[in-house]
Amino acid sequence: MNRVFIAEKPSMGRALAAILGRPVPKEGYIAVGDDAVTWCFGHLLEAVPPEGYDPELKIWRRESLPIIPNTWKMEARKDAKGQVKVIRELLRQASTVVNFGDPEREGQLIVDELLQHLAWKGHTLRLWLNSTDEKSIRKALASMSDNANYVNLSHAALARSRSDWLVGLNLTRALTLIGRSQGVIPSGQVLSVGRVQTPVLHIVVMRDEEIERFVPRDFFIPYIQAAHKNGEFKAKWYPQENMEGLDSDNRLVSEKVAKEIVDAATGRSGVVTSMESKLQKKEPPLPHTLGSLQAAADSQYGLSAQATLDIAQSLYERQFTSYPRTDCPYLKEEQFADAEELLKSLAEAGCRGAENANHELRSGAWNSAKVEAHHGIIPTGVKPSGLKPDEERIYALIAEGYICQFYPPYQYMAHTVVVDLGGNVWKASGRSVVDLGWRGIFTADDETKDLLLPAGMAKGDPIECLKAEYEAKKTTPPARYTEGTLLDAMQHVDRFVTDPRMKKYLKDAKGIGTSATQAGIIETLKGRGFLSRKGKQLVSTALGRMLVNAVPLPLKDVQTTAIWEALLSKMASGDIAFEAFMSEQERLVRSLLQQTELVKFPGAKPPTLCPECGQALQLMSSKKSGAYWACFNKAGHNGSNAYYPDDNGRPGKKREPAVATGPMIPCPEPGCGKNMRRLESSKKAGCFFWVCENKAHPIRKDVEGRPGDPFEASLKAKRGKK
Repeated sequence: MNRVFIAEKPSMGRALAAILGRPVPKEGYIAVGDDAVTWCFGHLLEAVPPEGYDPELKIWRRESLPIIPNTWKMEARKDAKGQVKVIRELLRQASTVVNFGDPEREGQLIVDELLQHLAWKGHTLRLWLNSTDEKSIRKALASMSDNANYVNLSHAALARSRSDWLVGLNLTRALTLIGRSQGVIPSGQVLSVGRVQTPVLHIVVMRDEEIERFVPRDFFIPYIQAAHKNGEFKAKWYPQENMEGLDSDNRLVSEKVAKEIVDAATGRSGVVTSMESKLQKKEPPLPHTLGSLQAAADSQYGLSAQATLDIAQSLYERQFTSYPRTDCPYLKEEQFADAEELLKSLAEAGCRGAENANHELRSGAWNSAKVEAHHGIIPTGVKPSGLKPDEERIYALIAEGYICQFYPPYQYMAHTVVVDLGGNVWKASGRSVVDLGWRGIFTADDETKDLLLPAGMAKGDPIECLKAEYEAKKTTPPARYTEGTLLDAMQHVDRFVTDPRMKKYLKDAKGIGTSATQAGIIETLKGRGFLSRKGKQLVSTALGRMLVNAVPLPLKDVQTTAIWEALLSKMASGDIAFEAFMSEQERLVRSLLQQTELVKFPGAKPPTLCPECGQALQLMSSKKSGAYWACFNKAGHNGSNAYYPDDNGRPGKKREPAVATGPMIPCPEPGCGKNMRRLESSKKAGCFFWVCENKAHPIRKDVEGRPGDPFEASLKAKRGKK
């Protein structure tokens, strides 16, 4: 076998095989001549859980934290073991492997970690492309490079994964144990925290608390209806510095002053002190990023961020649009050569505005210097078919984001007149449209209509006040977050800080999370009961607020996670070493765990003490026995842990181990050769049973002091483990 291509997902593999020619489907891969195309389904591997390093770590105990593996272990997901086996066999026959993961750091890691797990040491190439249409695939096949050139991307993704594991697992266990010990959550409840999800939750909680603290205030806006020789117009009072009755936001909050202003203007004459007209231009919005697409879909159609991502991913995999997980709105300059053909395809598909678009116009979207790993989301030219209604809507948003690049700017004359009347300054604004440009096709609204002032107004012209009055208004609280506005907040976290240096740093970091993960973070917060959706609004729950208000500040501060993300970006470009980053993460986890020792949740109850040794008990839970209490002070219990059943929120009678009675007898299981011991039940005095030293054998009934038939329940349990 010559080459083995490993795609990130089956749809990408099928698209590639069709281009390579004469595909022959096999079990888990497609044969194409001497080549093979196989695939992952996202990550085929997952980190081994704590009990994979030490069985004792399966039990959540404060004493076992922090859990930091010395040597990290990975294992195949249960649903992926068959595909891993297929790929292992293909690698044994391959001379070259081609990494065909998505063109970003996570896609790089998905294939790289699998190759490392399967101990592949051979030649490896990288197939990098943003679109899966035929033209893009053929171009990428002709320009494959050494996979080693992308090792920093892989390291960044691995560092992100491991730091998420360290922070999430250790702090989730710590805070959950504290919550249970303080009696604020039941035994089965988990207080989940994460490197990104907790700061995002904090953003929502801060907004909700701000709304609830908000007290509306009255303010007043004076107006005049004025007459010029060429017509009438309405002007608004304009505040001057250090005037009486203004608040810190320059709002007029004194009704007495508002009346005085109106009285001073009523029936008076004034003069135009300034008249300006300026040509204003609004260029077409750049092509969509994932974030802007999600915000538009949420605003216009009420689609969740995750739903929009899923649809955009599906459109990409079916070759209708380019790669969706991008935070860059720009396009490469060489892509402009495709404009005429692509616009023709979009016109044939019935896309609004495509037919009359001017393919020779060149907007500012084409700028190769600003394109990073991925360009903006655009159509590929493949005519879409079989789209569901929501898919049609998302495709239209993407198509129109591209089409409007071929329309001129929206242009209008902005008019501003300033009047001096009654000792106060009054302003009026007007607008006259020069060219609707792209807005005439896509976003015509009240802003694109003329708002006229009397013609021929000039400095020095007299005016008369026909009527003066003031409007009473109330301040309003900030709006609750929607998924679209929360995504925007995640991408612009610099708004939440005031320090200029940190603000710039956060801008450069492009927010918290990535375009590929932000929608999933919102879904996680909803799924874990920290956020709820009410209509389009996202609202923090009581559980979410309790958690955010208790966790250490660095864990919920947007600056912390944004700095991490910036460091990961630097690692991806080779400016930071993987080992140095992970050492810092381990130090941080230890520091955060120390800070959790001071956590006290609202409504916390005193710890429940062990009735035997006086140490604090931990409320535990298992699927088999439900809630129970555990004491891990072995020194106070003859070298073993002590367990108590839960009795309405308090520890019940201690569970005693079964008591051995009588001599040991050879096990009757064929070929066993080990002994059985007769035990007396701790729950029912006088009830005996037999247990073999080989724990795989079933428990047997006691028949006149000898081993009898196996218990049926024990037989079923043993069969279930096979």
